[in-house]
Amino acid sequence: MKKKFFGALVVVAIAVGAMINVNLNKVSNNGDLALANVETLAQGEDLPPVTITCGQYSGRCWAISYISPIGYCHCYFSGYQNNYCVEG
Repeated sequence: MKKKFFGALVVVAIAVGAMINVNLNKVSNNGDLALANVETLAQGEDLPPVTITCGQYSGRCWAISYISPIGYCHCYFSGYQNNYCVEG
């Protein structure tokens, strides 16, 4: 009885070990595949240069910080081209 139980336990341990080994190999191969995809995407990318046009003291890339009671607004540099503020 003890020999059968021990034999079954050994078989289960070998099966669990084999499953863990297969899963670890799958994870490793997926990581290598992902790295190869990133390297392939990075090569040959000829994107046009991005031109950022911001005003020096106001205009595009500047956002409204606050508006004083006398109607004077203060602009701060936000860096986002969709913001626009003119002091005055």
